[in-house]
Amino acid sequence: MGQRTQLFVTAETDPSAFGGARRHRIGRHHHWRYGPDMVICAAQVVEHLNTVGTGTRYLSTSETAEGVAAIYGVNRATGETSGLSIYDDVSTATAAECDNNNGDFLVNLTPEGYTIGFLIGSEQDGDLATVTGVDGLMEAFGACWSPMPYDVERQEREWAVTVSQAVETLRAAETAGHLMGQDTAERVTAVEVPGVKTETVWDTIPRVMPDAAPAVGTRVQVIPA
Repeated sequence: MGQRTQLFVTAETDPSAFGGARRHRIGRHHHWRYGPDMVICAAQVVEHLNTVGTGTRYLSTSETAEGVAAIYGVNRATGETSGLSIYDDVSTATAAECDNNNGDFLVNLTPEGYTIGFLIGSEQDGDLATVTGVDGLMEAFGACWSPMPYDVERQEREWAVTVSQAVETLRAAETAGHLMGQDTAERVTAVEVPGVKTETVWDTIPRVMPDAAPAVGTRVQVIPA
């Protein structure tokens, strides 16, 4: 019930670097985040990546990917949070396997930079597979969130300004070459990619926190004293 979407982020290493081709994959379930709220939070991610990309702090690492997930998880316009709990993690699921009716937001990080895209869910007659940009998302929802309408009440108008600015942020990113291609979208939404070692948080926890390993992917039996 309700609006259900996911975020998928992948951070890929240089395949020619030591250790070969690897990627860190994050999947997070977001309940009630759809349409204009997806656009606002996606624009927050773009602003963040544009900021780090102009300096020396951008790296296509698991930490950068986790930062993207955290930034997308907090809607600064409404204060609403989602997808921040480990209970919302769907990193080991494909897009098609998730509880979804309103689409996905995809982010791919490589040493060369980032790309973004949206998938359209079944409620908007999408196939949750074909990647599109922000205008494709608006078309699917049958709404234009830019430019801002002027014939609304003040509170609604302030909301409309925020959404409109977010749309323009995403359009600018797409024009600058950051719109994701279909092949990349299929890689991001796939659990495994041939020839690439994929790692998720469920692989990382046992390696960096050995004491937590029994709680990851295993069943704990409590024996009464």
